[in-house]
Amino acid sequence: AYIAGNPGSAIIQPTSLFNTYMHVGLGHLTKATVNYLKDAATPGHPLRKFRLENSKLLDTRNADVFFDEAGQGLLEYAMQRTPGLRTAGKVLEKVSGAVGNIGTKPLRFLDQVAAEVTWDAGYEFAKKAGKADEAAFNVADDIVTLTQGSSLRGERSPIQRSQAGRALTQFQTF
Repeated sequence: AYIAGNPGSAIIQPTSLFNTYMHVGLGHLTKATVNYLKDAATPGHPLRKFRLENSKLLDTRNADVFFDEAGQGLLEYAMQRTPGLRTAGKVLEKVSGAVGNIGTKPLRFLDQVAAEVTWDAGYEFAKKAGKADEAAFNVADDIVTLTQGSSLRGERSPIQRSQAGRALTQFQTF
């Protein structure tokens, strides 16, 4: 719900592919973009299934996980210390979650598209360099992490591993 009202965050998301271009080049990025669009029009989306089956992080890309943990931690802290907030807090939590889910859909969609295009480009880049499939999967995941970020706990900075740290830095990672 924190960034749901900011369409600028969604509009700028496709520019993150410039980072992909810097790592893999225009040829791999163009091919990956074309493959993504073709796959989107193909029933069953076989390339998307391939990506999600072989990536360790594409199916975990969800900004909501990060924001929800930070917001939930603050809400629980306040509700524990102020009994009158418990009922109001539960109502606020449901409303906030619904608004955030709807308001961030464009951003989440474009983030996922950029990550999947980047993964494809990274995979093709690694395969062209002679990497075996497992190594190419790892290279693709690494390029996604380098260029698009990651919401995996182990890849967060130490300050973002606590509820207070996530609340303080939530707008610095997205």
